[in-house]
Order: sequence, then structure tokens, then C-alpha cells
Amino acid sequence: VKPVSFTLEPGQTIGFIGQNGSGKSTLARMLAGVVEPSSGEIRVNGERLEHKDYATRCKLIRMIFQDPNTSLNPRIQIGRILEGPLKRNTNMPPDARMKRVKETLLRVGLLPEHAYFYPQMLAAGQKQRVCL
Repeated sequence: VKPVSFTLEPGQTIGFIGQNGSGKSTLARMLAGVVEPSSGEIRVNGERLEHKDYATRCKLIRMIFQDPNTSLNPRIQIGRILEGPLKRNTNMPPDARMKRVKETLLRVGLLPEHAYFYPQMLAAGQKQRVCL
């Protein structure tokens, strides 16, 4: 991957486009911590993000894969999938986490009841919204 630099303001989202083999997936994997950069560094909020610092990384960076069918564990209800990061990264009590999950589902055009569905019960477009 050639040197790249970009700045995101709070609440902004970025997408990478380019020809096959141009390094989009490699860059995404580096940002997610799956691949270690061979040179250079990743900085977030002015601080160097260490490759193995998964606790910090998972609070700051998310990767959404192209195929929602392979991104969601078919054995876990949607609500539990969405609750996972809240459980690991916050001190929210269970009832507050589930309230946030249902609010999030509404924000992406799904129903609160979808929290109790399994991934295979959703259409592909609904799965993509869950992944967001």
C-alpha cells in the first residue's frame, strides 16, 4: 500500500474505492488490526494506534464486510450480536444495553422486535443494516 493520509471529523464515514489490487482491502485490514503495516503508523486523535492494541482499536474502528450472510453468527439473536460491543466496551447495565440495541435497530429502519430474530430470519438488506 502506498502512503496514504486522511482526516475524519467526528461522525464522518469514509469509503475506499479503486481498481482491483490497488490496496483497498489491505488498507481496511490494517485499520482493523488484521494486518500489521510494514512501515508507517496509524494515528487516531493524534495518538499512535499500536497494532496489537485491540481494546482501543475496537472502540474506534469498525469494519463492515461485503457479505452480510457471513458476517453475522447464525446461532445468535440479532439483539445479542449488537449488544456484544456495548457489553465489552461500556459499563451499561443489561436493560440499558437492550434499550440502546432497540433504538439502534429503529435508526437503521428495522423494528425493535428484530432484536429477537436470528440472522437467517432477515432479508439480505436487513442484514446489511444490522452490520452498519
